[in-house]
Amino acid sequence: MTLQGRISFIVVVTFVSFWTAASYFSINKLERDIANSMDNRLQATAAMMQNILHSPAANPSIVGKLGSFNANDAGTAKGLACKISSLSGEVIATSHPDTFARAANVTPGFDVVEENNIKWRTYTSQTPSHTITIADKLSERDALYYQTVVTTALPSAIALLISILFIHIAVKKSLAPLHKLSNTLQHRGINDLRPVKLNTAFAELTPLVDSQNALLARLQHAIEREKSFTDNAAHELRTPLTGILSQLQVARVTEGAVHDKAIKHCEASAHKLQKLIEGLLLLSRVEAGKDLQVLNKWSPVAEVNSIIAEFGADAEKIDVEIDAQDPISQLPLFAIQVISRNLIDNALRYGDKNTRVAFSLHAMSWGVDITCRNKGAVSEENLSQLTHRFWRGSVQPGSGLGLAVVEAITTRFNGNIIIENGADDTFCVSVQLRSTNSR
Repeated sequence: MTLQGRISFIVVVTFVSFWTAASYFSINKLERDIANSMDNRLQATAAMMQNILHSPAANPSIVGKLGSFNANDAGTAKGLACKISSLSGEVIATSHPDTFARAANVTPGFDVVEENNIKWRTYTSQTPSHTITIADKLSERDALYYQTVVTTALPSAIALLISILFIHIAVKKSLAPLHKLSNTLQHRGINDLRPVKLNTAFAELTPLVDSQNALLARLQHAIEREKSFTDNAAHELRTPLTGILSQLQVARVTEGAVHDKAIKHCEASAHKLQKLIEGLLLLSRVEAGKDLQVLNKWSPVAEVNSIIAEFGADAEKIDVEIDAQDPISQLPLFAIQVISRNLIDNALRYGDKNTRVAFSLHAMSWGVDITCRNKGAVSEENLSQLTHRFWRGSVQPGSGLGLAVVEAITTRFNGNIIIENGADDTFCVSVQLRSTNSR
């Protein structure tokens, strides 16, 4: 079911339900009111006849004439029926001699009697010398009731149908901006990421349009970033490959020291190419997040010492501070290893060669804080560029992926990365990773 159909259905069902409930109680009250009105008419007619019979001074001939009446041949097919009888049950006068004259089993007050398969609603009152019964047919009451209901309900039913039609039109018109937004997005080209402009006065649609435009902006940024990444990766891969091919050509046509030098350059370019490919693979693994989902207990002291040992002779330049004695299981070991290796490698590669590197790992209640500090400040204009993929100084070695990988891991864990220059011409990178329990 479409949104328009669902809203129309809910509104119509609710509207009809309330209207039906109100009509039900109204019709029931109308039935009671008609019955009460008809009963009051019977009672008033009986009282009138009683007053006439008890006023011989006003019309002295009535009482005498009543005794000679056997029946009233002027009875009517509809309306009230009247029967006057003596206290002994003899019918003195009646308006319906064929249908109501023999109905003798009536009790004082209101009653329902049946004669000749016709049901009557009766009201009987007694005088010292007469019994007066006034009646009307229940079928006539029902006919009056149904006629009143039809007369009352028909305009309401027509109004209800018109209201349902207007509700459908109103819902369709109200949802027109959504249809317009849907059509606008469906008919766009695959490369059209411009913001959506939808002129609407509905405040509820503004957040939807804004979120859609924000999504398009993020998508455009991601596409541009991937294009830039592809261009940079192609350039970075082509450079060492070109060096390898050129040096191989030199080695092929030379001998001796020149040949050996060309082979050495080929090995250096191959190592650079291998380093770049490893960085790309590592960045792909981090962004895929598969290795970041493995949570096993690991010892901070043992793992950090193992990482430091990987740097061989340069390990003697690293001062380590570890404030975490208990095993950690809320953060993946893979993330800690990658961050630690990249931070230490950057500090050794780009820092002052004759100074030491300070590395620290602190376990907190919310996660882990890793800091690496070295001598050799970075210019302020370059600080914001350090986490960009493939960025590095004009003549700096390396692939330019180290801090980009660190930032990608930090983002995955809703953490923070702070890159800043400190006092005494120092450079510091601080990474705060939040554990899975604190997110």
